[in-house]
Amino acid sequence: EGMVTRKISAGKFAVFVAKGKVPDCIIETWQKIWASDIKRTYTGDYEDYGASSLNPEKEVNIYIAIE
Repeated sequence: EGMVTRKISAGKFAVFVAKGKVPDCIIETWQKIWASDIKRTYTGDYEDYGASSLNPEKEVNIYIAIE
C-alpha cells in the first residue's frame, strides 16, 4: 500500500555509489555527477536504496542513463 511501480526503459547506465550519512552522501554524489563530463541521455536516472533504507549510514546506488 502506498507504493508506486515505474518502468524504466532499457539502456546503458553508469552506476555511482554513494556511501555515508544520508542525505549528505546523496547530495555529494549528485554534485560529482553534475560536474562530470559523462554523456547523459536524461531518460531514466534513478536511485536504489536497497534493503538498508532505514539505516542512516548506508550505500545507495545512483543509476544514470548514458549514451
